[in-house]
Amino acid sequence: MHQLNTQIEILNRWFQQNRQSLNVAKTKVMLFDTQALIAKQGDFCLEIRGQEVEHVHAFKYLGVMLDPLLSFHELVKYSQSKTYGNIRVLDRARSFIDKELYLSLYTTLVLPLLGFNDYVYDCLGVNDAYTLQKLQNAALGSILHVDHSTPLAELHKKAGFLFK
Repeated sequence: MHQLNTQIEILNRWFQQNRQSLNVAKTKVMLFDTQALIAKQGDFCLEIRGQEVEHVHAFKYLGVMLDPLLSFHELVKYSQSKTYGNIRVLDRARSFIDKELYLSLYTTLVLPLLGFNDYVYDCLGVNDAYTLQKLQNAALGSILHVDHSTPLAELHKKAGFLFK
């Protein structure tokens, strides 16, 4: 870690020489590796100008929740929380808005959260993939205005118009 602190100090000097600033309060550090190597590393301290940089175990970067193992479990949890919340809002507003506005709001509030997960789907564990599938089914059930217990095959059949 001493070598990392030295490199950070060199970077900090470069920022100062080029009239740039490094905001320590907004800077985070996360160690990416396997569970065993992360445990072996233990706690470490990274400092910039004598201030300790916050060590995080999950971080949202460009809309993607990253975790030290790159398992994307945190991304699935985040997507689940946001998507279910947005679906509830849409379901409450359904009686006040027409179908066109509902679909527009769905496309704006829910679809981006689900679509983003397509990029990491192959990297997910079985449980996270199942959670994501349940989330997609709930979103589809909401847009089709069907009961939550509707079988997946029936959902897909009813949603045929969406996939043409």
